[in-house]
Amino acid sequence: MRDAPLFAAVMPVGPGDREVARLRDMIDALAHHEPHRGTLVIVDDVPEPRGVEDLPVPDTLRAVVLPHRRTAVRTFRKGIGVCAPVMTGFAWVARHLDVSFALKFDTDSLVIAPFSDRVAALFERHPDVGMAGAYARSPGGGRRDWSHHGRPIRALARHPALHALLRRPAPAPADAMRHVRALVRAARRHGYVAGEHCLGGGYAIAGRTLRAMAADGWLDHAALWQTIDLPEDVMNGLHVRAVGHGFLDDVDEGGVFGVKYIGLPFPPDELERRGYGIIHAVKNDALPEAEIRDHFTSRRVAARGAAGPSSTMQPG
Repeated sequence: MRDAPLFAAVMPVGPGDREVARLRDMIDALAHHEPHRGTLVIVDDVPEPRGVEDLPVPDTLRAVVLPHRRTAVRTFRKGIGVCAPVMTGFAWVARHLDVSFALKFDTDSLVIAPFSDRVAALFERHPDVGMAGAYARSPGGGRRDWSHHGRPIRALARHPALHALLRRPAPAPADAMRHVRALVRAARRHGYVAGEHCLGGGYAIAGRTLRAMAADGWLDHAALWQTIDLPEDVMNGLHVRAVGHGFLDDVDEGGVFGVKYIGLPFPPDELERRGYGIIHAVKNDALPEAEIRDHFTSRRVAARGAAGPSSTMQPG
């Protein structure tokens, strides 16, 4: 077991007791399946503290809770307003950790098998890749379509249209507008295809890519993204291409990412048989969320019973 964390995982957690329960389930799944040391960066996206920092974590996992207080109010149509929380988490990782890679999880993602060795090896084999997950293909072979993100991406690069995307009580500051326009231009210089990204229900960004983002100053403006109506995975696709790094699918049988936009790509037993390590979405599936979670919880409980006492859990 390594002393330094091999990976970090960024997980924004929204309001409500159900979100905290989902976080607990993810912590238990990480504790059970992942043997390497990691850091779970919980971005607590609520106005007031709610004791998330007191949740028990395994001795292989460090939990860091970052409060996120929204200062801008707007209605999102293309995203759900989590660009700023996710950027906050990745910026913290880039400043404080030297990891092989960082993951992004939703609260309806779940770890169902070890993943860290496979993801680290993937980035070692592909030094030009910065983001891995469901990129051009979905598990099962379906093609992904980013074309509907083209218009807002093009708007980000144009001065008048950017004002409309940055709807606030006052006009967007000129330096914020320059930052976003420069980001789009940098991505285009490296061959960016408008909207390209890996699906946000579970993806990995190479540590070298996060460090390049930080060195170029792209991670210094998390608050700006509170006002921009983009899905967070599309936002991070921009950042990956802006530093000249590419994308990779890892969704075939034996791959890590069994992720789909709505529901699961396969039934729970089939996901296990195919060897996926990270799945999405356990809600909005043909099966009830509780039934899916119970399936994987029972597998963990049975395995712990066969192996003896589980690892020590302690407060973060």
